[in-house]
Amino acid sequence: MLLGLIQGLTEFLPVSSSGHLVLCEKFLGLDAELARGATVEVVLHAGTLLAVLVFLRADLLLLGRALFRPARVPEEQRRPARRLVAALAVATLPAALLGLLFQDAIEALFESPFAVASGFLITGVLLALSGRCAAGARDAAEIGLGRAFLIGLAQAIAMVPGISRSGSTIVAGMALGLRGPAAGRFSFLLAIPVVSGAAILKTPEIASGPPAETGALLAGALAAFLSGLAALFLLSLLLRRGRLYAFAWYVFPLALAAFVLAARA
Repeated sequence: MLLGLIQGLTEFLPVSSSGHLVLCEKFLGLDAELARGATVEVVLHAGTLLAVLVFLRADLLLLGRALFRPARVPEEQRRPARRLVAALAVATLPAALLGLLFQDAIEALFESPFAVASGFLITGVLLALSGRCAAGARDAAEIGLGRAFLIGLAQAIAMVPGISRSGSTIVAGMALGLRGPAAGRFSFLLAIPVVSGAAILKTPEIASGPPAETGALLAGALAAFLSGLAALFLLSLLLRRGRLYAFAWYVFPLALAAFVLAARA
């Protein structure tokens, strides 16, 4: 349940779920094999995936109808929906390619507390700068493929532990002219293939792993779902109020603490 709570909150809040996981492993005494075991990862990712599916159910229903039942969707809604799907596909490519090409190098960073601390520092700087981003006027469907690719690059960089995926993609979207809530919506939608892919990649490892404790796994998944849903609502509220930068007050002290702990490790 503790792992599920951490996964759900930090998957969507701009504070880096991967960085928190490494810190918990290194300094809070969590078993690394447990925290990053294939079965546990798949189940917790399933909890957060369900959270984002529930939160974005109206958007996903419209996108599904526009793609598979276009006759039931007015033309003024169908075209933006198709543009949005194309933008999401383009934005997913950089992280997918980077993960396939440099998987071992990326996984090695998870063993370095200094790399995690540096990632937190980068996240804090991005969040602090978000307050200086001019308020854009574009909606998520108006992003265009070029801007979508740049947001995808921001997501790829966030594969480094400590760099927040949601923080980097939202700040990139705002810097490219999206309204804060629209940047958040695009980032949340972009999380669906990312979280799904992470779960799918780990699924083959489950067969060779130890027997699962069903009750414990379900408890972790429920904690990830509920905390993930709460995180989505909270972040959406802060984006509407233009307060994304407020998370920097949490991330900067965390980065400092992580550097101190890394020096002592």
